[in-house]
Amino acid sequence: MSVNSIIANPLIVNTSSFLNVPPLVAPSWQTPPAGFLKLNVDGEMVHNGLKGDIGGIIRDNCGVWLYKFSHPSGPRPLILVELLAIEHGLAFFFVNEKCMLILECDCAVTVEWVSNSSLCPFVFEPIVRQCKDLIDAKSVILRLIPRSINVEVANLWLAALILVSVRVMVDFAWNWWG
Repeated sequence: MSVNSIIANPLIVNTSSFLNVPPLVAPSWQTPPAGFLKLNVDGEMVHNGLKGDIGGIIRDNCGVWLYKFSHPSGPRPLILVELLAIEHGLAFFFVNEKCMLILECDCAVTVEWVSNSSLCPFVFEPIVRQCKDLIDAKSVILRLIPRSINVEVANLWLAALILVSVRVMVDFAWNWWG
């Protein structure tokens, strides 16, 4: 590669052949091993913490969606919303499924607190302890994952949030003009 080719096309220096390194591959969701299900959860807040949603997806070792949920959470701290997502997903799983579970969450603080409840502030202790007890009771594997892997779950809450906003606007219009 010559200097002239770099001047003619500066983006050429970004190619893997120029750098002699393999291209980066973004992490993606991986299926659980046979005999396991995987629960991915997420909690989101928008509008300065006034609107939020919890969501989750349970999939089998073929990647098939077995259950999904998305519910408004109301105005709460984001960490509490993340914990509520874990609690809801675990509660559904334990009522309906009898196999092993891998729980994935993209909130490092949540994973840290549930793994070691002595680290959480006392105001969150009841829900953290409840999540930890559910996880310990069934030997659930808890993993911290990158945000990019939880895109499908984040899209669930976004769709629910849009639906709620549309319902509010329709109700407002109906009451205004009705």
